[in-house]
Amino acid sequence: MQFKIMEDTSRSMGVGPVESETILRWEDIAYPKVSFGEIENVLETILISNDTGAQKVLAVLEEEVKDNDSLGIGLFVGSGGLASFLSALPVEVCLVVDKNIAVLNFSEAVLRAIKDNSSPTGAMAWLSSEDCLRQTPGLAKLVENLRPFFDGGSSGIISRFFAKEAVSYGRFHWTDPEAYSRSRKRLRETEIVHVAADIVDAALLRAIRAQALSANRQIELANLTNIHQWSLGEREDMSFLSQLPFSPESFIVFSDHQGKRPGDEPGMRQVRSLEDYIKWTDGKVGKGPLN
Repeated sequence: MQFKIMEDTSRSMGVGPVESETILRWEDIAYPKVSFGEIENVLETILISNDTGAQKVLAVLEEEVKDNDSLGIGLFVGSGGLASFLSALPVEVCLVVDKNIAVLNFSEAVLRAIKDNSSPTGAMAWLSSEDCLRQTPGLAKLVENLRPFFDGGSSGIISRFFAKEAVSYGRFHWTDPEAYSRSRKRLRETEIVHVAADIVDAALLRAIRAQALSANRQIELANLTNIHQWSLGEREDMSFLSQLPFSPESFIVFSDHQGKRPGDEPGMRQVRSLEDYIKWTDGKVGKGPLN
């Protein structure tokens, strides 16, 4: 299946790096202004807490889909832990959508490192190298934004980030040797498409829908992270996602940083349909930790 969306701003993995100048100008890349005094707070509150509890969620999903040959389309906003998800779940096509080119560069660098190295040690060594930073402008930009809070140079920033991520994903994290083997195998079998666009963009939604329907596929897996907590313009709920061809029993994974309901903890959770996701996020749209 060849999945082409907005051809001038997307590509299948392996064709070459996303050209940032054709997708998003560097001056348009906006990083949240945070008031935290230490990077530990940034990592825990904004980045890593999206994945808190991921091992438990993926264990449930792995059991649910164990008899499936492959899920059809997986939609990931940001990197969404794609490499680690593939260690647990077979997916035919993965769409990685983000309006920030640096996030897409980061995702691509991780996937490329896994494909090109026979061990997680080799992949991590590559990701921590100056050569990787030179070849991956988005990753380099992310590192530069974190550098004021770290000692030990670029390699320390990168390794510390993945060490925290690995705690959340546990045995499914791509740095685990067994998970690495499964993830690497599935990366060779899965079509990966990175798209630089805002998930709320109507043209993007139409393009995904048209391509999916023409291929007779549905979205059966989605990691929507915490997009419901960011500003979505005038939208008051997540019903705009109904424009996409979700399976009636799709696996929807998402994150919540606030844990407002009794017994809730910030982190990753999962529901079994888009309808349930829309209901769960009702009243929370645009009410994230930075808004």
